[in-house]
Amino acid sequence: MKIINKAISEITPYHQNPRVTVNAVEGVARSIEQFGWQQPIVVDKKFVIVAGHTRYEAAKSLGLEEVPVHVAEGLTKKQCSAFRIADNRTHEDSTWNNEFLKVEMLALQESDYDLTLTGFTDAEIESLLAEELGKIDVKKYERPDTYSVVVQCKNQREQRKLLKLLSEKGYSCETDG
Repeated sequence: MKIINKAISEITPYHQNPRVTVNAVEGVARSIEQFGWQQPIVVDKKFVIVAGHTRYEAAKSLGLEEVPVHVAEGLTKKQCSAFRIADNRTHEDSTWNNEFLKVEMLALQESDYDLTLTGFTDAEIESLLAEELGKIDVKKYERPDTYSVVVQCKNQREQRKLLKLLSEKGYSCETDG
């Protein structure tokens, strides 16, 4: 994926964008301020927004002059339209695993991180963390730091030999074939 910086004045919102984003602009602006640009605005070859209207509006509210964009090359006009809708619709089908969410939020809270930067309101955070707080074993979810190394062997025999040697030395090993 090629990402380029483009003057915000050269980008055009799609005139019939079916998603109303007014209520999300402030939160996205805070996210851009805190985390930087982690998702570009997707535009067509004429620099009309396909996906990212909220990021565009947030950038304008922040007074940014340039934004990162990805030009969706190879998509027909109908594909751009369908992607515009799908990009806004598909997230509605996902749900939260509240136990995992609580663990993540508790870990952030323990490090004095501003939990409202997650996009949740104070009331939502309070409600989430108040539910069965004492019943969550955070240690159960901690993963020890692990590091991976990929080694390419000449053949299966060499692979088995290396796997055995590393396993004997106490390393957790797996093969991809």
